[in-house]
Order: sequence, then structure tokens, then C-alpha cells
Amino acid sequence: MWGGRLPGILSGLVCAVAVLVLGWVWAIASPPSSSPDEEYHLASIWCPTPYQDYGCQVRTDGHGRLTVDVPESIGVDSLCWRALLKSSAACAHSLSQEVQVPTWRVDQGAYPGGMYKVMHLLVGEDVYQSLLAQRMLTVVIAVLFGAGVVIVGGRTVGRQLAYLVLGSYLPLGVSLVASVNPSGWSLIGVTTAFLAMVSLAYADRRWRVVGSIALVAGGALVAGVARTDAGPFLVAAGAAVVVIYHRQFRRHLLRLLVPALLGVWGLIVLFSASQVAAIQSPAAAAGIDVSRRNARLTFVQNLEDVLGLVAGNYGSWPLAQLDAPMPSLVHVPALLVAGGICLYGLRQATIGKLLAVTTIMVVVVALPLYLLQVTLLRVGEVVQPRYLLPLLPVLVGCCVAPVFGRQLCLTRAQALGVWAAVSLAHCSALLAYLRRFASGVDGPFFLGDPNPWTWPGGPAPVVLWAVGTIAFAVAAFAVVIVSDGSDQIPERVAPVPQAVSPAPEVPAGAAQVAPGDPALVSSAEVTEPPTLPKESREATAPTEEPAQAPSEEPAENGTADASPDPESRLVDPADPPRRRYATPTWPGDDAEPARRAHPDQSQDPQD
Repeated sequence: MWGGRLPGILSGLVCAVAVLVLGWVWAIASPPSSSPDEEYHLASIWCPTPYQDYGCQVRTDGHGRLTVDVPESIGVDSLCWRALLKSSAACAHSLSQEVQVPTWRVDQGAYPGGMYKVMHLLVGEDVYQSLLAQRMLTVVIAVLFGAGVVIVGGRTVGRQLAYLVLGSYLPLGVSLVASVNPSGWSLIGVTTAFLAMVSLAYADRRWRVVGSIALVAGGALVAGVARTDAGPFLVAAGAAVVVIYHRQFRRHLLRLLVPALLGVWGLIVLFSASQVAAIQSPAAAAGIDVSRRNARLTFVQNLEDVLGLVAGNYGSWPLAQLDAPMPSLVHVPALLVAGGICLYGLRQATIGKLLAVTTIMVVVVALPLYLLQVTLLRVGEVVQPRYLLPLLPVLVGCCVAPVFGRQLCLTRAQALGVWAAVSLAHCSALLAYLRRFASGVDGPFFLGDPNPWTWPGGPAPVVLWAVGTIAFAVAAFAVVIVSDGSDQIPERVAPVPQAVSPAPEVPAGAAQVAPGDPALVSSAEVTEPPTLPKESREATAPTEEPAQAPSEEPAENGTADASPDPESRLVDPADPPRRRYATPTWPGDDAEPARRAHPDQSQDPQD
């Protein structure tokens, strides 16, 4: 376990610092406009709506499109390396930070715009320094929300956080968190709101309730000001928690106001911008002719390939602007870890939990199928894996959600296996990501290019790779810290025998007891009843004498045992004693459970 309060705090601080270092490495591992559609988002950050209020020059180009002026280094021309997979991103250094160029790739109401306005506060004269500050802001938000969830939810929710992050964030989620893409904010916000709802379900103290509500509000706000499609994701996260922990919410009906308000906010976000409507006609913008496609055949093909969008979040699709291919050493271990964690979590299953997991899985498949079918697009066209990414932490979190009042934790051996697998996957992903921009996809394997692309003033790519690999390994080691330290199933606990007396001699002619008779007493548990005074025996004697009174044989030392063994009982050989397990404390670190029950007698019986 955590090993006490002070070791737990130190472990948390080390993990937070490691995540910050990891975010810094990924932030400077790629040039400006390297994350998905980042040139669009950077232009929207430099010139949020309304454009005139931020001093941006607005024009109309020869095609009738509205344009704004942004620095050349973040304009459309900054993608000079995009089509040259075998070349480095060195051409980005030739782009000026002072020269203003027009770009039509800017937000015109498709996104909520709140994230753009926040990021604009960090815009300065130096594009690279501004971009680094903006990317690190997202990393800091992720660390603060993660720390808040662990503090408010206790070690059980902290363990759930470790499982769902390692089971859904690698590698696409890690790269998005260290970028200025709104999908990073959506991912962080939905994850935080989901875990805070879990904490709210079991919160046993007022400060935990208040903290959980604050985290739900914060996560919903961060996700809602970034992307409109975060709205239904927030609704799905809140509904899933209520379905799983409906009995807990039924005991505290006022807490149901939180998921209800979360659902209302999700609907407001969904219809606050035209992002969803813009997806309805992406084919023309992408230059794809769908006029001759058969709707039925397209649906069948998409149904066969739709799970590829899920696997794309684990590295089967290229990162960056879909131009940084990942080796199989990334997505194979990542998918194995995700599947293993989900299957392990489902060993504790209730009707509510299975319903929530099934519903989220249906949404993960049905949502891209709908978007593709209404546009007659196919998997791999326009709709990208990152559109589904915020739902994956919810899915993994539902699978590992603790029920029956018991914690769900990996054994130490299982945790070490997960740690080794994800560390290997991340090491490979970071190496491929750095190599793509430093020297091209066919560059030196260990970043030995004599003239690689580097972030201005940043360390060499090989140094970044080493630091990032170590930082991730340290942060991911949290899954080992929160493991139970044992790879054994709890064994049966037998009562310790007290004074064992020999079986009494049976006089000749006495009735014999057949083996298997309920009256048979185990020799290891035989304890003579206490000897009462004569007056007490007469006072408590029944009116009718039993057919055969129990024998009052003295103990070996000649005295009667005055304190009989409380564990003494009649044992039927056909009915062995039930197992006794140590019931963990839930929900808080310092909260004593209302009762310590047998696992089969949970404090909250589920469906």
C-alpha cells in the first residue's frame, strides 16, 4: 500500500515532479504546429474571437475566405516539413517570428473559444517561449487535477487514477496533454470529472464532499471551454458513475444534483458552438468525393474497421500531424495493458457496473459509425482516434471501479508487469517521435544525426529521450506503489486452538456417535463448559431433564476452564469453515469504515 501518510506524500510529490518533467520533454520534442491541427489552434490562440478586440488584422483572400495575420512561424507555412517524412523539421527555423502572414486556418465559432482566450494570456514576442508556456500550462492543469483527485478521493481513487491513465493515455494522450490541442483539455476535464464523481459517491466527510464537487465543476469547465463534443462525454461519465454507485447516491439524494447539473452543462456545451455541425460536411473540405459510394457497403466496411480508431489511440496510428508513425513496440504492449487492466477490473462485477461498461463500449463504437455514415466517409478519413480518446479513461475507469466496499488492486507481480510494459511502450514512442522531427523517420535510430533539429536552446534529442524515459518510468512506478505487495490470494484463517483436552472416555454400553453426525465435535476445538455453583445450576436447570446430560469431566489440570473458547462450535465435515479475508478500508485514508464485514457481507450489497 502507500506505506503510511508521510511515505505516501513523498511518493505523490515525486510522481508529480516526474510528470512535470515528462510534460516538458514532450513539449519541446516537436516544433510549432506539430500536434493535430495545431496551426489552426495556434492561429486561434494568437487571434481569438472577436479578432479586433485582440488587435488582429482581418482580411478576405481571393477565395472569399476570412483571414487573420499571425507570425509566419505558426502559420500554414510552418508545416514545411509535413509532407517530407524522411526529412527533419529544420525548415521551421527559417520561418520568421516577426513577419506577419495571413491565414484562413482560424476558429470562426466552431469551438467554444474559452481555451483560446486563456492561452492568449501567454502570448509574447518570442513564439517558441510562448508556445512552451502554453504547452506546459496544460501539463500543470493535469498535475493539479490529478493531485486533487488523489487528496480528495483517497488511496482507492488514486489507485483507480493510476490504472486508467496507464490504460488509456499512452501514447496519444501523453502527446496531447503536452500540446495546445483542445483535445488535451477535453481529455483532462472528462477524466477529472469522472474520478471526482466516484469520490463523491463514497465521500464520508464534508471536506471530501466539497472537494469532490469542486473537482467535478473544474473538470467540466476545462473540458467544456475546449471542445463541444466534450459535452456528451461529460454526460456519459456522470451517468456511468450513477449507474455503478446508485445505492450510494440513493442514500444521499442531494448528491444526485451534481450529476444532474453536469448533464445540463454537457448539453449546453454541445450546442454552444458549431463544431458538431461542422463535422457533417467534412468530405468537401478534405477533397474527398463520396458521391459514388454505396451507403450499405460503406457501413459494412466501417463496421469491420471501426475498432481501428480505438487502437489508434494506443499507437497504431501515427502521432503529430499523422506523420509520426509508431512502431508495433508501442501499440502492442499498450493494448495488452489496457485489456489486462479492464479484464482484471471486471472480476468485481455488478449489474450496474456491467451496464455502465457495456453502454460506454457501445458509444465508443456507435459514435464514429454515425459520424462516418452520415458523411459516407470511411475509417481513416477525417474522423480521427483522438475524437474518441476522452471516452477511453471513462471505459477503463468503469472496469476498475471498486464495488462491494472492497478495493481492487493489482498484486505486486502484476503491477511490475504493467510498469515494465508501459515503460517499454513509452520509450519506443518517444524515440520514434523525436526521430521524426530531429532527422526524419529514416534517420539514425538512436538520434545520432550530426545536425538534428532541436528546440531553440533545448538539449540534444538523445538527452531528451533519456530524461523522458526515466521520468515516465518514475511516474508510472506509482502503479507498483499502490499495489498490495502480494501475489497470493488470501488464505483461509483458522482459529488458534486454546487448551486442547483429550476426548473423554466413552463408558462401555454408551451410545456411539456415528461419523458425520452433527454432534461430532472436532478434537482440536473441544472445550469443556465452565463449572457453575450448585445454586446456579439449580436455578437455571430446565423443568424437564434431558434424555442425556453432558459430561462434566475435569480438565487436565483438575480445574474447570472458566473462559471457554469463543471460536468453539460444532463442525460438520461436509461444511468446512468459510474463508476469512482482510477487508480493506474504503473510502478514505484516515476514515474508519462503519463496519468491517465479511466480503460476502458487503457494507453495500450490489445488484
